[in-house]
Amino acid sequence: DQIEAQIPSVEQILVLDRGLTADMKTEDKGTAITGYYATASFFDVLSFKLKKGNPKTALEEPGAIVLTESTARKLFGDSDPMDKTITVDGNPDFRIGKITGIVEDPPINSHLDFEALVSMKTVENSLVERRRKFKNNPGNYAQSYVYLVLTEGANVTDIESTMATMMA
Repeated sequence: DQIEAQIPSVEQILVLDRGLTADMKTEDKGTAITGYYATASFFDVLSFKLKKGNPKTALEEPGAIVLTESTARKLFGDSDPMDKTITVDGNPDFRIGKITGIVEDPPINSHLDFEALVSMKTVENSLVERRRKFKNNPGNYAQSYVYLVLTEGANVTDIESTMATMMA
């Protein structure tokens, strides 16, 4: 929000927080997973292919989980995982999630290696409940990847300068 307000040439922002580790469980199976908390723009900004679910809404709601195809197979076998609820252990940000999408496994040449994506609103709500502000604290993004989609002709030097001032 702060970036969009101060830099009008930003069309979209994607934030990926690397803090997702948890044990995800169905009624009869479980697996330890790693991944990212992701803003809803994930499928607009990056070219990962969503095999099931709606790319516009898959990461919109708190508790929304998008699994990779291989993680979905580990947890659900050949059953359709869509709209199923899973429990989450070992993570302070949420305990129950709903499968809202299945994405192709990340290619081997991607710097993004994940088994699941969880809506950023999940962690934002958790931090608010614990009385910590999230969006307005730049320190919360220290271990995140932040991708900006810029308008045609945007002045990158000006954007870098504005962002450096924001983070100071």
